[in-house]
Amino acid sequence: MRIRKTLLTKHPEYTFAALPESLSAQGEVLWMVIDWLIRRYPERFRVSGAYVKTLDPGYQECFRIADFEEDPLRLASLLIQEDLFIMSEQEAE
Repeated sequence: MRIRKTLLTKHPEYTFAALPESLSAQGEVLWMVIDWLIRRYPERFRVSGAYVKTLDPGYQECFRIADFEEDPLRLASLLIQEDLFIMSEQEAE
């Protein structure tokens, strides 16, 4: 997770992309991930006020949720190891 965090924060141009119209869906995915994590792993994740915390040995982080208003999916990506994708239908041209 440390390497993942380094890549996502220091090289976002290579590790994260999102369309502006996906912002609402990104927020929905973020809160689904957070909700699942704090219910499934309460000893490893906490939400307190405006922050989400990871309590894993070797990856103890505190993220301010508001810092990710423009890219909530990036915060979700900092909480779990899986790659996340949001797909939507596009009108044929």
